[in-house]
Amino acid sequence: MNNIETLLNALPASNARFTPKRKIAIIDAIDAGAITLPDAAARYALTESELDAWRDSLAFAGRQALRVTRCQTYRGAMA
Repeated sequence: MNNIETLLNALPASNARFTPKRKIAIIDAIDAGAITLPDAAARYALTESELDAWRDSLAFAGRQALRVTRCQTYRGAMA
C-alpha cells in the first residue's frame, strides 16, 4: 500500500471537518487513482463539484486556498 492509500484509509468517511491537509489527501488519492471521483464524493458525502472546486483552488493558489476562511477570497480571484 502506498502513502496516498494509507492516508486515505486513515481519513474517516464520516468526518464532517475537512482541513486543508485532508482535502489535499483526498485530491491526491483521486489523482493517483486510489479512489475515483464518484467514490470519493459518496464516501465523504460531498459533491463531485465540491471536489473539483478543491482541485481548482489547490492548482490556482495552493494549500492556503483550501482554508475555509480563504475560499471566498480565492474563488473571487478565479472567476
